[in-house]
Amino acid sequence: MPELGLLGAGISTFISRIIMLLLFIAVFMLRTDYKPYRKGFTHIRINKQSWRRLNSIGWPISLQQGLEAGTFCVTAIMVGWLGSLELAAHQIAITIYLGLGAAVAIRTSYYKGANDWYMVRKITIAGLHLGLIVVCIVCTTLFMTQSWLGLIFTDNLHVNAIVKTLLPILMLYQIGDSAQIILANSLRGLADVKAIMWISFLAYFIIAIPA
Repeated sequence: MPELGLLGAGISTFISRIIMLLLFIAVFMLRTDYKPYRKGFTHIRINKQSWRRLNSIGWPISLQQGLEAGTFCVTAIMVGWLGSLELAAHQIAITIYLGLGAAVAIRTSYYKGANDWYMVRKITIAGLHLGLIVVCIVCTTLFMTQSWLGLIFTDNLHVNAIVKTLLPILMLYQIGDSAQIILANSLRGLADVKAIMWISFLAYFIIAIPA
């Protein structure tokens, strides 16, 4: 297909999100192990208690993720002030994570429902260990490929040179980022979401963007 630039990125993202939604619906409706959930989904009426509970958990999570996404958008604009090559290098350097954190959220939520706090703790610690392993793999890969990694995405040598200067910062960033993703998702699984929202506001908008 012809190159479409930013328009192509928008179109491809939109199409992939629609396909993802349809696949989620198909999995939920067709898999036999989701039958009890489908029964609850179709028979239980909306009530004030459930509505209030969903909002009390959902809004802080959405605000926290919005703050995080918003920070990345603002920093992308700031990097764009430096130039298009710098922006291209920045976009290459931040492409990583999140599936592991989602798995931790699901498992901690499951064991919280079973009132098994030993397993909640065990799952969270296991997630941190797996995150550390991923960090080691990612950082080793970045270190070994730093001289040519940017060339996978573009043949522009100047962008590749900028990527090389960003990678040491990115490698250091992995340690804190992997831990916060695991721990934040563990707290989401426990429905303890308001603290994450305020911490994210402080970290992203009070500290990160001004810095």
